[in-house]
Amino acid sequence: MGDDVIAAVDVPPPDEANQEQTYSVHFVRFDITEEQREALANLTVPASLSVEHPKFQAAVPVPAELRAQLIVDLAAPA
Repeated sequence: MGDDVIAAVDVPPPDEANQEQTYSVHFVRFDITEEQREALANLTVPASLSVEHPKFQAAVPVPAELRAQLIVDLAAPA
């Protein structure tokens, strides 16, 4: 967001996971500050989601509708 890069934190799979299986869905968490939440709500601040992997790179802008829903989700009690 803006000039900030916020790295995802991997969320471990359920307890029943083992080394012989993988899940098709992987969950990540983003730890952001209050200032970054405010920037997310400010549509004049650019926000994008990017992947930086040695074998794959991509970036897409986060649309206003998704940003609005993220702000609602972040305001909800945990």
